[in-house]
Amino acid sequence: MSSSSLIKSSIGYTLAWITLLVLLFLLVVFYGEVLLIVFLSAILAIFLRAVSQPLRDWFKLPDTLSVLLGTAGLLVLFVMLWVNGLPEIFSQLNTLFKQLPAAWNQVSSYLEKYELFQGKLAPGQMIEYAQTALLRAGTLFSNVVGIFVSLFLMFFLAIFFSIHPSNYIDRIIRLVPKDYVERYEELFDRLHKILRRWIWGMVGSITTIGVLTYLGLTILGVESALVLSLLAAFFSIIPNFGPLLGLIPAALIALTQDPWLMLYVVILYTVIQALESNLITPLIQQRSTAQPPGLILFWQILMSAFAGLLGLILAAPFLCLLSTTVDVLYVEGVLGKTRDQKK
Repeated sequence: MSSSSLIKSSIGYTLAWITLLVLLFLLVVFYGEVLLIVFLSAILAIFLRAVSQPLRDWFKLPDTLSVLLGTAGLLVLFVMLWVNGLPEIFSQLNTLFKQLPAAWNQVSSYLEKYELFQGKLAPGQMIEYAQTALLRAGTLFSNVVGIFVSLFLMFFLAIFFSIHPSNYIDRIIRLVPKDYVERYEELFDRLHKILRRWIWGMVGSITTIGVLTYLGLTILGVESALVLSLLAAFFSIIPNFGPLLGLIPAALIALTQDPWLMLYVVILYTVIQALESNLITPLIQQRSTAQPPGLILFWQILMSAFAGLLGLILAAPFLCLLSTTVDVLYVEGVLGKTRDQKK
């Protein structure tokens, strides 16, 4: 290829990328909620394929049948757990809602001794703060109907994505010039591995924190242990802020029983979080999903401003995908450096 042809090809490729980036920016600005739904669907699709993998490997079932059977099995398991645990969950939730105001009154009466907190910690005032924060943060779903419609779309999109994922990836790669096909195939392969490791890391984290928290709170005699452990498990998917959000209601409930019990609960949560952060998650996710804590925190703030709680939850995997894309396409593809090479 002549130098002039090479220059024209490079200019055309650069213009194509600039056009694509502009289109992506417009999609994020005007249709960000749709992109998050698609992203969640892709995560769920990877999880469904991982769950149905034994059916393909052991029984040699086709993709469609294995994914449908795996999805049906998960739904049956979820319904069984929901039906059997629902009465106890509602009972403990009722107890929790009754105890939290009393616990907060204890904390506020102590803190209002200091001038900084006087008149700012009343229950009504705190509710107003919470409502204002939620309004400012924004949410992905505007109402109950929107929640069910979005969940419905995510569920069926995930099934379609999980049955024949190569069909969708191939259509994207067909838009890439021939010289870059291998690079993009490697990119999608790495993105799949990273998301899969993140998913199993989340499953391990949620399971570990939920089970250990329930056992610990039960042994300590803290009331509403089941609901508090479910809250701790849910908030564990949020890096940096999650452990604190899970600890607050447990510490408040323990305070209504005994101030020393609150201290034991804080120690319990600290030990469990240290175990999960330094042993469980690193073993499952490995090095490929590790990101600097400061960068994750910045990305969480950015994503939460854009999509509220859901953006906060998805900030870490989204950052991993973005970082990997830059590594494969620019650092390795353009600069010619390896993943660990600095110069």
